[in-house]
Amino acid sequence: MLLLPIWALFKKVKSQIGSIFLVAGWISLIVIPLYVTVYGGVGYFGLRYLEAPFFLILIGFAIYLSNDYFSNSKKIKWILVLLLIVAAYGNWLSTKEGLKILRNSSKENSLFQSFLKKSDRWIIHSSLYTSIWMGQSFLEKTHVTLTGNEETLLYLKNIPEKENFIFILSPKDIYISSDIPKKLHYRYLTPLDLEQLPVQTIDELTLGGVKLVLAQKKTPTK
Repeated sequence: MLLLPIWALFKKVKSQIGSIFLVAGWISLIVIPLYVTVYGGVGYFGLRYLEAPFFLILIGFAIYLSNDYFSNSKKIKWILVLLLIVAAYGNWLSTKEGLKILRNSSKENSLFQSFLKKSDRWIIHSSLYTSIWMGQSFLEKTHVTLTGNEETLLYLKNIPEKENFIFILSPKDIYISSDIPKKLHYRYLTPLDLEQLPVQTIDELTLGGVKLVLAQKKTPTK
């Protein structure tokens, strides 16, 4: 499918609409990896960015098929059939594994959401990494992201005594890597140290490297 433009060039087959989609898809495949930074707001570069180009190429390929450009060659017909079988098998395998992951993730997410219900109101994130698990609590609780002890000390003044709140601690400095320029490291640090904060731990839960801590403010000693 990716080699279709080369095949069309040698065979002198032309389809203006099909070529537009194919060329747009190929240009996107080349340009997107160069344009999207690995330290964008959603994390590392991934295949999700390449889905649109493949759809463009697939549309272009379908247009060539619809125009019956391959009908004169039995060899090409068999190649297409084999490719479709391989693609269908690969899709079945990936779907099967994906369903397994979804089932396991669903169990963990249920535990995660149940733990969030223990908070009276406030849920404190140590980075944006954990915000994807807010779920229904987004509508029921107050979520904030605090990336340092100084900022957290100031915010704790808003929380009443003896009120339960939750810290969601992502794996330490999860975003820091050689891919990220050093001048941007401070944006991705997760320096939230609960031992240095005036809080007492009531309950804990660790899921997939993410630590949830149910806590209360320590009562000031007189």
